[in-house]
Amino acid sequence: MAEIIQLKSLNSSILGNVADSLRTGGLVCLPSDTVYGLTGLCTRPEIRGKISETKNRPADKPLALIFGDVRDVLDALPSLPDGLRFVVAKLLPGPVTVVVPASPVESEALGLPGLKSVGIRVIPPPLNKLYRLLPGPLFATSANIAGEADPCLVNEISQKIRETCDFVIDAGARLPCVASTVVDLGPLVEGGTPGILRQGAMPEEEILKRVDSCGCF
Repeated sequence: MAEIIQLKSLNSSILGNVADSLRTGGLVCLPSDTVYGLTGLCTRPEIRGKISETKNRPADKPLALIFGDVRDVLDALPSLPDGLRFVVAKLLPGPVTVVVPASPVESEALGLPGLKSVGIRVIPPPLNKLYRLLPGPLFATSANIAGEADPCLVNEISQKIRETCDFVIDAGARLPCVASTVVDLGPLVEGGTPGILRQGAMPEEEILKRVDSCGCF
């Protein structure tokens, strides 16, 4: 059963223990600015299967990646065109998942071999310190069994998931408790408009406003 840790109680020692768990293939439930997420280190080859099994989720369904900083995103995806790099920086961090093109080398390094695009999130502080202790970003998906409601509170995380995780970081209620908006930025490269793949916490109008304000395309 996962050890539940209050976010306000995090210190360097506890963060080190959580990072050790992730580095050695453990799963951890972390709060985001939308809902609670189930996470694991993307550089561990077994993690995708472990997350899928825990959630009863199709094994071939792509996972998003959580980074601690936009600079880390841009470093991991050097093939991104300059225009997309500016747009990513306009949208992240925030309650949005951006889907961007990735080269075969980049998707392989991020634990998603064969994919031509990847979904990216950047979570605001205070968990940035945790990401600094890890050798790569985290796979992330909502901490629910597939088909069930996204958890807004720790006690809404299913028993099966809590039994599989090593740690759960409790940050209280996630409000407004709406999943991130998923936006495909790939069409911008060909002169198109971003595609909203899932309506969520960031309104489509706000996304388009930020993209337009960039003046990159």
